[in-house]
Amino acid sequence: MSSSLFCEFRVFRGSLSNSKNAVFSGFDFVFNLWNGAFRTTRRPARKGPNMRSFAISLAALLLALPAPAQPPKDTRLAEFTRERYLKVKVSVEMKDTLLRDVLKEFAAQVQMDKEFEHPVMWTYADADLGDKTVTYACTDKPIEDALKELANKVKFGWFVISKDDHIRDGWVRITSGSERGFGALGTAPAPKTDDDETTATSRLDAAKEQIDKGRKATAKAVLTGIIDKYPKTKAAAEAKTLLEKLDK
Repeated sequence: MSSSLFCEFRVFRGSLSNSKNAVFSGFDFVFNLWNGAFRTTRRPARKGPNMRSFAISLAALLLALPAPAQPPKDTRLAEFTRERYLKVKVSVEMKDTLLRDVLKEFAAQVQMDKEFEHPVMWTYADADLGDKTVTYACTDKPIEDALKELANKVKFGWFVISKDDHIRDGWVRITSGSERGFGALGTAPAPKTDDDETTATSRLDAAKEQIDKGRKATAKAVLTGIIDKYPKTKAAAEAKTLLEKLDK
C-alpha cells in the first residue's frame, strides 16, 4: 500500500471513529438530560396527618365514650362480709357432695376463727341450687376465690346482698345466673321492722355482746350499721359513743 493511500485510510478510519464517538456521546447527552430532568422534577409534597389534631380528636372520642359501670356502694354489713368473711382461707376436699354442704363447711371454718362469732350466711334464690352435686378440693384458699371456682364448675351465680333494712343484708345469695360477687335482688320490697327503736336496740345489744367477747371488728361493723340505718334513735346515739371508745 502506497504511503498516500495509507494516509487516506487512516483519515477515513479516524473519521469513522470520531463519528462513532459522536453518536455515543450524543446518546449519552440525551440520556443524561432526560435522567437529570426526571431526578430533578419535584413531586408535590404529601401532606401527612397533623399529629396534634389527631391526638386531640382521639382524646375527644375517648371522653365521649360512656364510663364503665361502677358497682354500687356496699352497706356496712355487706362490706364486712365482702372484706372480712370472704377473705377467710378455707381448706376442703369434697367428692360428690351437695353444694349446700360445701358452703356449710366454708361457714363452719369461718366460725372457727376467734374473730367471728357468726359464720357466713347463705341464701338461695332457688332451693334446688343447693342440691347440685360437686367434687371440689382446695387448700388455704379465700372463700371468695373458692366461690368463683365452684361457680364456674357447677354453673351458678353468687353475690353479697347489700340492701339497707333487708332481713338478709350482708348474706351471700346463690342464684342460677352469672353474678360474681355483685348483683341485685328482685323488685319485691324488703321486709322492714315497724319499730326502728326496738330494732336498733336489739342490734346494739348484739354489738355489746361482741365487745364483751373481744370481737371489736364485728362490733364496730354492727355499731356503724345502727348509726347509718337508725340515726334518729337513742340506740344510734349510744352506738356512736361506743364506736368512739373502740376507735381510741
